[in-house]
Amino acid sequence: MVLLVAAACGSTASVVTPQTSSSPTTESPTSSPIPTMVAPEPLTGSIRYEIVNRFPHDSDAFTQGLEEVDGRLLESVGLLDRSDRREVDLASGEIISRQPLDPELFAEGMTERQGLLYQLTYNAGIVIVSNADTLVDTGERFTYEGEGWGICAADALEGEPFVMSNGSAELMIRDPETFAVLRTLEVVDGDGRPVERLNELECVGNNVLANVWKSDLVISIDLAEGAVIGVLDLSELGPDDADPDRAVLNGIAYRPASGTYLVTGKLWPTLYELELSGS
Repeated sequence: MVLLVAAACGSTASVVTPQTSSSPTTESPTSSPIPTMVAPEPLTGSIRYEIVNRFPHDSDAFTQGLEEVDGRLLESVGLLDRSDRREVDLASGEIISRQPLDPELFAEGMTERQGLLYQLTYNAGIVIVSNADTLVDTGERFTYEGEGWGICAADALEGEPFVMSNGSAELMIRDPETFAVLRTLEVVDGDGRPVERLNELECVGNNVLANVWKSDLVISIDLAEGAVIGVLDLSELGPDDADPDRAVLNGIAYRPASGTYLVTGKLWPTLYELELSGS
């Protein structure tokens, strides 16, 4: 995000460490969602990756979020007067269809739930709801206070709530019908330090993967306790001539059919398919 340089002072991301063992939760039994489906194994420890495929990516796209829906690649693209949501042909990188946002809106993360797309806006405080098949705006809106950065639908948890980030170390668990905050979760590393600048999110089973903005790290977070349980370093993937303030890692999409992940960055010319494994 280009408008938040002042908020990114300091660099805690480079020292993020996973928790090697989980500590007992202090929340009441009703405050933690209950798993309702078999989930992929969580990614823990020092997460390793293998590049399965490289695909072309629109180097003009200020990527804010990736989502795979029934084998289709959907992307949220930001910047004022340039924001849209689009369907992209994975093999070629070509845009199949796109729906622009109002010029004054800055698009952020996006997720799919039950056939609908939910797209955040940076500082307008609204969620745009659209049809996942056509990308057409339904006219429905949710509102929230503060900034919107990343969002994912935790379909492995009871009620399929949304998980949302705002650039801080807190994740908000939100009601999918009203978008009300059900609880907040502070994300801490193995030394108990809050991990700031949580950005793009991807819910996978009972955990969430999160970009740490303006770093090369993706962290794996336990949604029950907020503990960082795994760290993935993707510093070798970015373009050599990338602008460190703009062309940063951003965009994660899980591919359930293959168990692999798609990742890219803002203004990156390449989108990668990765096989991930924890320790």
